[in-house]
Amino acid sequence: KDFGFIPVPKRLQYNVEKPFHFGLPLNIAFGAASTFTVMNLYWCQPLLIELSKDFNISYEEVPGWLSLLQLYATGLLFLTPLGDLVRRRQLILILIFVAASLTIGLSVTTSFRRILRTFVPGRCSHRHTPSPHPTRRRPRPTRARASAMSIVLAGLLLGILLARVLSGVIGEFVSWRAVYYLAIGVQYFVMVACYWVVPDYPARTNI
Repeated sequence: KDFGFIPVPKRLQYNVEKPFHFGLPLNIAFGAASTFTVMNLYWCQPLLIELSKDFNISYEEVPGWLSLLQLYATGLLFLTPLGDLVRRRQLILILIFVAASLTIGLSVTTSFRRILRTFVPGRCSHRHTPSPHPTRRRPRPTRARASAMSIVLAGLLLGILLARVLSGVIGEFVSWRAVYYLAIGVQYFVMVACYWVVPDYPARTNI
């Protein structure tokens, strides 16, 4: 069970005698999940002017948001090793849930400082963006591994592009808050989709 009380779908349960097959549909699903999760890192980039107007702060202060994106590296440093110490399915689900929940506070706050306090842990928790990558480090033909990685990386790059385009359009005609309302729905949708797609593997304790 996930987290001790959520049942894992039977077809996704680990079976040492019948390893899970990483076919093209699953690779595409991981690529799509990477697209939608990485988008949460880049929604803010086209919204800096709208944020400065809404919170009555200078244009020079708002770009500090962009520098906070580097906190993603903190998540890589401290959360990546967990991929070998805990069950990866649970790690992916909990990181997506935390990031989505923190985005709720980001979308409703009326204080720029509170935004920063929410933004910091939210960026650190975005280690789940490339989370499918270690899941596919299993004995497979070299060509199959390269194909799987290329699909997921293509999803990451597509997410960077889509986030900037969508947030710019929505921010221009609606509101910057609507962008993050969309982000909340997308992340919870991805979490539910991962629950039904990501296979379960035991922790690798022999490292």
